[in-house]
Formats: sequence, structure tokens, C-alpha cells
Amino acid sequence: MSNLSPCRQCSLRLALIGMIASLAALVGCGEPATETIALVDFDLRQLTFDPVAPMPLAEPAWALHWLEHNWDASPDSAKGVWAYGPEATARLELMGRRARLHLVLSTTPALSQDGLTCDVLLNDHLLTAVTLDSAWTDHVVDVAVPDESLRRGGNTLTLRPSIWNQTGQPHAVYVREMTVFADLTAREQKRWLKLIEAPPCPKTWAMDRSEDLPEPLPASRQPDVLMVLLDATWAAHASCYGYHRETTPNMDALAAEAVVVEHCHSVAPFTIIAVPTLHSGRHWREHGITGQGQALADSFVTLAECLDDAGYLTLGYSGNPYVSQGSGASQGFDEFSEFWMDPEYGGPGLTPELGEKRFLARIGAGLGEQPVFAYLHLMPPHAPYFPGPEHDLWSDPDYAGAYDGTAEQLDIADTKRLTLSDEDRQHVTDLYDGNLHRIDASMGRIIDGWRDLERDRELLIIVLSDHGEAFGEHGWYQHLSTVYDEMVHVPLVLWPREAWADVAPDHERLLSLTDVYPLVLRQLGVAPPAHLHWTDRTRRLLAGKDVKSARVLLRTNVSKHTYGLRTERYLAVFDGLTKQELFDLERDPGATVNLRADKPELYRKLVGEMRAILGARQPVAAPGHVISEQEQRALKSLGY
Repeated sequence: MSNLSPCRQCSLRLALIGMIASLAALVGCGEPATETIALVDFDLRQLTFDPVAPMPLAEPAWALHWLEHNWDASPDSAKGVWAYGPEATARLELMGRRARLHLVLSTTPALSQDGLTCDVLLNDHLLTAVTLDSAWTDHVVDVAVPDESLRRGGNTLTLRPSIWNQTGQPHAVYVREMTVFADLTAREQKRWLKLIEAPPCPKTWAMDRSEDLPEPLPASRQPDVLMVLLDATWAAHASCYGYHRETTPNMDALAAEAVVVEHCHSVAPFTIIAVPTLHSGRHWREHGITGQGQALADSFVTLAECLDDAGYLTLGYSGNPYVSQGSGASQGFDEFSEFWMDPEYGGPGLTPELGEKRFLARIGAGLGEQPVFAYLHLMPPHAPYFPGPEHDLWSDPDYAGAYDGTAEQLDIADTKRLTLSDEDRQHVTDLYDGNLHRIDASMGRIIDGWRDLERDRELLIIVLSDHGEAFGEHGWYQHLSTVYDEMVHVPLVLWPREAWADVAPDHERLLSLTDVYPLVLRQLGVAPPAHLHWTDRTRRLLAGKDVKSARVLLRTNVSKHTYGLRTERYLAVFDGLTKQELFDLERDPGATVNLRADKPELYRKLVGEMRAILGARQPVAAPGHVISEQEQRALKSLGY
């Protein structure tokens, strides 16, 4: 270099220094810039029962982490979540380096007097041991996580208490806060943001006006339509869906000549959410009804309103107080009968045939020349399960247990999380099957009565339900509580087959109650008002175009906070940190094997889709509805 000019020597030195610095960075001699990020930031008091608490899907990182085993966020846990023994585990999505774990722990007087300690581990590496020596005193754990024990991706946090009660409370350790900070590089920050962002709303949920609407039928060809809803019918208990008992001989007779949709799902296991969806063709994310005391807004145009405008005589008959004038269910009906208010009603299990009696009397009085749309909401097989002697075909006459079919007993089993004996559970199922047989017979007489009118019009019959019913599957009874198939899989029978064959999608595809409205309008050649906005899927159904299987966004009522996304093959369940599940229903139809830990990317994809769908459109605020004393009495008899 001595023969080079000073300027040239300087340039070479700078280039050499740059090369050495680059090489040092490559071999780890220099560290990239980092920023401290909160990867987990949970105030666990949010997980307790609170009807007005924000929905957990609003928290973008909650789909990354979950409390896996031995946690209790019951209503009794008012200020935290119990972690009990022999160990409680949480699955956390982490990355970076120089992480710190922050926990706030306490316990009960009984256990602290015994000298309770708790080991805190991450990926089986002991971080610290805490002695909880004073009852209900917050103990703050703030501990560094060694880089070698931190994994990029799934990590397991374990709390291992030295003392715990096997049954009942108090359990062992009360956790109020859980936080993890770590230093992330710019590249890691981008990956983290990618993990927590919601994807774009799927095209099928995009809202717009309908352009390709049905061609109207000539008035002379407009058929009569009879829609019969059997409340709380799980499709798997109807014999035309393969049940081992002949519970529905009249539905079976229709099914033999009908399009039977194998996989139709409600959008919620709750009448007050499901029926507005059926009547308006709108998902609950749009109509906004999620619980008691709400009503369908007048701004929605119901199926009955569309048919009324098209010249139909519209008749509505309801045996459910949630399907009432006050709830907005009467919109569009020329006549709407709340037969549960009839003095002869006596209760849902005492006179289930009253709706049949009132309806047959009405049509027998004459219907005129115009086409008719009749909607009958019949209560059985909904609890109470009182089939009566003629239809009590399967229960054991020598049964001596406590369960007699009343809704109150099953409500207690749910509230107290009781495990029924095999004998009790079978008896409850037997009574339900008898109740289904009873209302199927009533439906058969309704159909026969209509045919006896010998009207000079084609007749279309639609048989369906608003939700299913559980019998101990996943530990629950009746409905309201979960998004598993037993509570949301409903029958959908479209009679006659030749009338529906060109309109109804492939009967083996997944449909939802949202699809019934456009299918009926398409079949009748009735267009909804041109100003209305619909999802892309509904617009395609209205236009008679091919559609793929639905993706059904599910929820329980507002106090449960449980969401689900049902695809043709998978069910993803999300309830904040306490319940995150993924089931492959093709291989596991009963949803018994949780694949959440085995398929984390698929689970995050489906939950991200939930968030995208919910975030794409704000629902119309559902107006308030004051429930009358008579409605309250009727609801109480139904177990509400």
C-alpha cells in the first residue's frame, strides 16, 4: 500500500473496515437494533362473567395465546382466574430475546396458612418459585426469561402449586395479571404485526346492492308456501337424517320427495338471534340482535314483507314469546297470531297442538284467491319434554330417576355443571325423541289439512328449525351455550324436489339459515327492494348463480362470549383465553379431539377470518323491547 497515494490508501482502509463490519454482523459480532414489545398483556379480570364486557375478539393478540389446562374463570372468580393443580398450563406465542415475565398471584386464607408455594416454569425451565404467605395479598413476579428457554413460536407457561383442592373452591393460585415483554428486531416486529392483524374481509361477506334479481313469476303461477319451524330440532334426531328411531315419519314422507339439505346450520343456538336471521336474510353481525330485550329494526325488509308486497296473503303463527310482535317478528304479516298468549295454551308442554288447531281453523274459514305464505313456529320438541302417552314411545316405564323432562331440571344441570348418569341422560333423550314425534304428528295433520283445501295452486313446503338441542355432548344440555353441531345443526327439507332442484344448491353443501330467505325469493321470482345491500353470497343466491359451501359465523348469547367459524370441514371455537379449539369434523364428527395445538396456523387463519368478518360492518342497533309479564311467564315455562 506504500506505493499508493494517501487518498487511495484511505479509501482502501475504509472499504476494509466496512467489509470487516459486515462480516462481524454476519457472524453475530454486532447485534441489530431492537425494541421492547408487549407480546402478552392480560389483565385476567377481563375473563370473568360480565355481560357488558367487550367482546374478546376485539383484542388482536388473544387468538395467539390461550389458557390450556386447569384454569377456572367461573362467575365466582370476580377478580382473576384460578390456576389449580397438579399444574396449570398456558400456551403463549413468543419471539425475540431478553424477555421478562410479569405475574400477579395471590391465594385464599385456607391455603396460605399451609404455606402454599408455586413453581413458575417456561418450557419446563424453572424461572422462579413463589411463596404465597399472606391471604389475598398480591405477590408480584417479575423475572427474566433466559434466551435459551424462549422459543420462537409456541411456548408453554406452567404454574405448579404445591397445594390444591381436587374438587370445589378454593383452588390453589389466583392469577390477576400475566404479561410478557421481549426485545424484537425490526424483522421480528413485522412478523409480530402480521400475526396479530386481521385479514381482509372475505369476498362472500362483502356488502353491496343486488343487480341480477329474480325474474317475477306470473301471478297465476305463484305457489302457496308453507314454512313450518319445529323449535330446537337437532337434525341428527330426525329419522330422515339417519337417526336410529322413527321420530319424524311425516317429515320422512316429505323428505322422500324433497331436497334434503344435509348440512344446514343456524347462526346461533338461540331463538332470539336465529329467527331474525331467518326472517330478514341477515346475519346477526348485521341485524345486531344478540340477547333478550332487543327487536328487529323496521329498516330491515323481512321475507314476509317481500311476499306481502308481491301480492301474498301472509299468515304468521308463533308459540315462542321470543317470536312476537314486540321482537319485530310480525313485520310483513297480514295476520300474526301469538298463540302462546291464548288462554287455552296452558304451557308449551301441555297444549303443543294449539297452533295446529288455530291455524287449521283459520285456513278452513277461507283464504281467497291470492297466494298464501304461512309461517308456523311450533314449540316442541323444545323443552319441557312432555310427549304424552301416545308419543312416549321410547322412555323406560320403570325409570325411577329425578329427570321428568322439565326445563328447570336441565337448567340446573347446566348451571351447576352436573354430570348426569347414563340412565338419566338416556331418559332425557327418550323424552325429547317422543316430543319430536308428537310435533311431527301435529305437522302431518297441518299439511293434510292444507291439502284438503284443494287449492288451485302449487304448494311449496319448507321444514326447518331455529337451532339444535344437546343431551350432554360437551357437558351441556338444551341450547344457548355452545357452537358445536348439536346446538346449531338443523333440518332443512324443501318439498317437492322437482320445484327446488334448480334453485337449491347441492344438498350436501354447507348452508346456513341466512340462505333460506334468498332461496325462497329466487324460487318465487320475488325480488327484494332494489335499495337493499346484501352479501356477495346472498346476491349470488338471489341471482341463481353457483355458490360454494357457506362459512357460518356462529355465536352464543351475549353473556357467553363464545364464537365459532364453521367450514365444510373444520370448526374453530374462540372464547378469549379460556376456550380455543379446532376440530376436524370430517375425521371427528363429534368434535372431541382439539387440534388447536397441532394446527396453530390454521386456527389463527380461521380466527382472523372471524375478526375480519365482524370488523367489516357495524350492525344496525337493535331497538329495545320491554318483555311483558305474560311473556316472562311463558319464557319461564320454557326454561328461560
